[in-house]
Amino acid sequence: MTRINLDELAIRNPPWHPSLQVGIARITGVSLDRKQRRQEQSLAVRMLLDRILLNCHGVTAPHHYTLFKKPNGQPYLMGKNAPAVTLTHSHNYVACSIAWNTVVGIDIEVIKPRDWQRYQKILHPDELAWIQEGQKSEQDIRGLRCWCAKEAIIKAFGENLADRFAQICLTPHDTFTHLPPILGCPTTWHVTTTVLENTAVLAVTSRKIHP
Repeated sequence: MTRINLDELAIRNPPWHPSLQVGIARITGVSLDRKQRRQEQSLAVRMLLDRILLNCHGVTAPHHYTLFKKPNGQPYLMGKNAPAVTLTHSHNYVACSIAWNTVVGIDIEVIKPRDWQRYQKILHPDELAWIQEGQKSEQDIRGLRCWCAKEAIIKAFGENLADRFAQICLTPHDTFTHLPPILGCPTTWHVTTTVLENTAVLAVTSRKIHP
Protein backbone atom coordinates (compact mmCIF):
# COMPACT_ATOMS: atom_id res chain seq x y z
CA MET A 1 0.00 0.00 0.00
CA THR A 2 1.29 3.46 -0.89
CA ARG A 3 1.73 5.89 1.98
CA ILE A 4 3.42 9.24 2.39
CA ASN A 5 6.20 9.53 4.92
CA LEU A 6 4.84 12.48 6.88
CA ASP A 7 8.24 13.16 8.45
CA GLU A 8 9.42 14.24 5.02
CA LEU A 9 6.41 16.44 4.27
CA ALA A 10 7.09 20.13 3.78
CA ILE A 11 4.57 22.90 3.14
CA ARG A 12 6.06 26.17 1.97
CA ASN A 13 4.62 29.60 1.39
CA PRO A 14 6.68 31.46 -1.21
CA PRO A 15 6.94 35.09 -0.08
CA TRP A 16 5.67 36.61 -3.32
CA HIS A 17 2.12 35.25 -2.97
CA PRO A 18 0.45 34.82 0.46
CA SER A 19 -2.17 32.34 -0.75
CA LEU A 20 0.27 30.05 -2.57
CA GLN A 21 1.20 26.77 -0.88
CA VAL A 22 3.75 24.26 -2.13
CA GLY A 23 3.77 20.74 -0.68
CA ILE A 24 6.57 18.20 -1.10
CA ALA A 25 6.73 14.59 0.11
CA ARG A 26 8.49 11.30 -0.47
CA ILE A 27 6.76 7.98 -1.08
CA THR A 28 8.01 5.12 1.07
CA GLY A 29 8.48 1.72 -0.53
CA VAL A 30 7.98 2.91 -4.10
CA SER A 31 7.45 0.02 -6.53
CA LEU A 32 10.12 -1.01 -9.02
CA ASP A 33 7.41 -1.81 -11.56
CA ARG A 34 6.90 1.26 -13.73
CA LYS A 35 3.12 0.91 -14.13
CA GLN A 36 2.61 0.25 -10.43
CA ARG A 37 4.92 3.15 -9.53
CA ARG A 38 2.86 5.55 -11.64
CA GLN A 39 -0.28 4.48 -9.80
CA GLU A 40 1.47 4.98 -6.46
CA GLN A 41 2.69 8.42 -7.50
CA SER A 42 -0.78 9.45 -8.65
CA LEU A 43 -2.34 8.31 -5.38
CA ALA A 44 0.40 9.89 -3.25
CA VAL A 45 0.20 13.32 -4.90
CA ARG A 46 -3.59 13.37 -4.39
CA MET A 47 -3.06 12.47 -0.75
CA LEU A 48 -0.60 15.35 -0.47
CA LEU A 49 -3.08 17.75 -2.08
CA ASP A 50 -5.78 16.66 0.37
CA ARG A 51 -3.44 17.23 3.30
CA ILE A 52 -2.55 20.77 2.18
CA LEU A 53 -6.19 21.68 1.68
CA LEU A 54 -7.05 20.34 5.13
CA ASN A 55 -4.06 21.65 7.09
CA CYS A 56 -3.81 25.08 5.47
CA HIS A 57 -7.42 25.85 4.64
CA GLY A 58 -9.58 23.51 6.70
CA VAL A 59 -11.33 22.04 3.68
CA THR A 60 -11.49 18.49 2.43
CA ALA A 61 -11.93 16.85 -0.94
CA PRO A 62 -14.35 15.65 -2.20
CA HIS A 63 -16.63 17.44 0.31
CA HIS A 64 -15.55 20.88 -0.93
CA TYR A 65 -13.63 20.28 -4.17
CA THR A 66 -13.40 17.55 -6.79
CA LEU A 67 -10.24 16.94 -8.80
CA PHE A 68 -10.66 16.61 -12.56
CA LYS A 69 -8.38 16.60 -15.60
CA LYS A 70 -8.75 18.62 -18.76
CA PRO A 71 -8.37 16.87 -22.15
CA ASN A 72 -4.68 17.92 -22.19
CA GLY A 73 -4.14 16.21 -18.82
CA GLN A 74 -3.99 19.40 -16.74
CA PRO A 75 -5.56 18.87 -13.30
CA TYR A 76 -8.06 21.31 -11.86
CA LEU A 77 -10.34 21.54 -8.85
CA MET A 78 -14.06 22.11 -9.23
CA GLY A 79 -16.07 23.69 -6.44
CA LYS A 80 -16.99 27.07 -5.01
CA ASN A 81 -13.98 29.41 -4.99
CA ALA A 82 -11.70 26.52 -5.98
CA PRO A 83 -8.01 27.40 -6.15
CA ALA A 84 -5.69 26.76 -9.07
CA VAL A 85 -3.79 23.51 -8.61
CA THR A 86 -0.82 21.77 -10.21
CA LEU A 87 0.71 18.37 -9.47
CA THR A 88 4.02 16.68 -10.24
CA HIS A 89 6.01 13.57 -9.37
CA SER A 90 9.35 11.96 -10.15
CA HIS A 91 10.40 8.55 -8.82
CA ASN A 92 9.76 8.69 -5.04
CA TYR A 93 9.06 12.45 -4.88
CA VAL A 94 5.65 14.06 -5.21
CA ALA A 95 4.78 17.75 -5.05
CA CYS A 96 1.79 19.99 -5.57
CA SER A 97 0.90 23.65 -5.32
CA ILE A 98 -2.34 25.56 -4.90
CA ALA A 99 -3.08 29.25 -5.21
CA TRP A 100 -6.00 31.63 -5.32
CA ASN A 101 -6.19 34.63 -7.68
CA THR A 102 -3.33 33.49 -9.92
CA VAL A 103 -2.18 30.61 -12.11
CA VAL A 104 0.54 28.32 -10.79
CA GLY A 105 2.80 25.63 -12.19
CA ILE A 106 5.14 23.11 -10.55
CA ASP A 107 7.59 20.47 -11.74
CA ILE A 108 10.01 18.09 -10.02
CA GLU A 109 12.71 15.86 -11.51
CA VAL A 110 15.17 13.45 -9.89
CA ILE A 111 18.78 14.34 -10.65
CA LYS A 112 20.69 11.89 -12.83
CA PRO A 113 23.59 12.22 -15.29
CA ARG A 114 22.63 13.66 -18.65
CA ASP A 115 24.48 14.85 -21.75
CA TRP A 116 23.03 18.36 -21.88
CA GLN A 117 24.55 19.05 -25.28
CA ARG A 118 21.89 16.68 -26.64
CA TYR A 119 19.20 18.97 -25.20
CA GLN A 120 20.25 22.04 -27.15
CA LYS A 121 17.03 22.02 -29.17
CA ILE A 122 14.98 22.73 -26.03
CA LEU A 123 17.48 25.01 -24.26
CA HIS A 124 17.99 28.71 -24.88
CA PRO A 125 21.61 29.42 -25.97
CA ASP A 126 22.20 31.40 -22.76
CA GLU A 127 21.00 28.46 -20.67
CA LEU A 128 23.20 25.98 -22.52
CA ALA A 129 26.26 28.20 -22.06
CA TRP A 130 25.56 28.50 -18.31
CA ILE A 131 25.04 24.75 -17.95
CA GLN A 132 28.29 23.92 -19.73
CA GLU A 133 30.26 26.30 -17.50
CA GLY A 134 29.63 24.04 -14.48
CA GLN A 135 31.32 20.85 -13.37
CA LYS A 136 29.57 17.62 -14.41
CA SER A 137 27.43 17.20 -11.28
CA GLU A 138 26.61 20.91 -11.32
CA GLN A 139 25.65 20.69 -14.99
CA ASP A 140 22.92 18.19 -14.14
CA ILE A 141 21.51 20.51 -11.46
CA ARG A 142 21.66 23.58 -13.69
CA GLY A 143 20.09 21.69 -16.59
CA LEU A 144 17.21 20.51 -14.45
CA ARG A 145 16.67 23.98 -13.02
CA CYS A 146 16.13 25.20 -16.59
CA TRP A 147 14.06 22.17 -17.60
CA CYS A 148 11.78 22.23 -14.55
CA ALA A 149 11.22 26.00 -14.83
CA LYS A 150 10.11 25.51 -18.44
CA GLU A 151 7.75 22.69 -17.50
CA ALA A 152 6.35 24.69 -14.58
CA ILE A 153 5.53 27.83 -16.55
CA ILE A 154 3.91 25.79 -19.32
CA LYS A 155 1.78 23.99 -16.72
CA ALA A 156 0.78 27.35 -15.27
CA PHE A 157 -0.21 28.60 -18.72
CA GLY A 158 -2.22 25.44 -19.33
CA GLU A 159 -1.37 24.70 -22.96
CA ASN A 160 1.21 22.49 -24.64
CA LEU A 161 4.12 24.70 -25.71
CA ALA A 162 6.76 21.97 -25.92
CA ASP A 163 7.82 23.21 -29.36
CA ARG A 164 8.75 26.58 -27.81
CA PHE A 165 10.94 25.34 -24.95
CA ALA A 166 14.03 26.99 -26.42
CA GLN A 167 12.28 30.38 -26.36
CA ILE A 168 12.05 30.18 -22.55
CA CYS A 169 15.23 31.32 -20.79
CA LEU A 170 15.90 31.00 -17.05
CA THR A 171 18.77 32.93 -15.46
CA PRO A 172 21.00 31.60 -12.64
CA HIS A 173 19.14 34.01 -10.35
CA ASP A 174 15.69 32.48 -10.98
CA THR A 175 14.22 35.03 -13.34
CA PHE A 176 13.03 34.69 -16.92
CA THR A 177 14.73 36.83 -19.54
CA HIS A 178 12.99 35.43 -22.61
CA LEU A 179 9.54 33.91 -23.15
CA PRO A 180 7.37 33.10 -26.18
CA PRO A 181 5.08 36.08 -26.86
CA ILE A 182 2.03 34.02 -25.88
CA LEU A 183 3.35 33.88 -22.28
CA GLY A 184 3.68 37.64 -22.06
CA CYS A 185 6.47 39.71 -20.53
CA PRO A 186 9.06 37.74 -18.50
CA THR A 187 8.80 40.24 -15.65
CA THR A 188 5.14 39.29 -15.09
CA TRP A 189 6.16 35.84 -13.80
CA HIS A 190 7.65 34.63 -10.53
CA VAL A 191 9.89 31.56 -10.63
CA THR A 192 11.91 29.73 -8.02
CA THR A 193 13.99 26.56 -8.27
CA THR A 194 15.13 24.44 -5.32
CA VAL A 195 17.52 21.49 -5.00
CA LEU A 196 16.00 18.89 -2.66
CA GLU A 197 18.41 16.74 -0.63
CA ASN A 198 20.86 16.87 -3.57
CA THR A 199 18.69 14.30 -5.33
CA ALA A 200 15.91 16.29 -7.07
CA VAL A 201 15.11 19.74 -8.45
CA LEU A 202 11.79 21.52 -7.90
CA ALA A 203 10.52 24.56 -9.81
CA VAL A 204 7.45 26.69 -9.05
CA THR A 205 6.07 29.50 -11.21
CA SER A 206 3.11 31.85 -10.89
CA ARG A 207 1.93 35.08 -12.43
CA LYS A 208 2.60 38.19 -10.40
CA ILE A 209 -0.33 39.85 -8.68
CA HIS A 210 -0.62 43.58 -9.22
CA PRO A 211 -2.41 45.70 -6.59
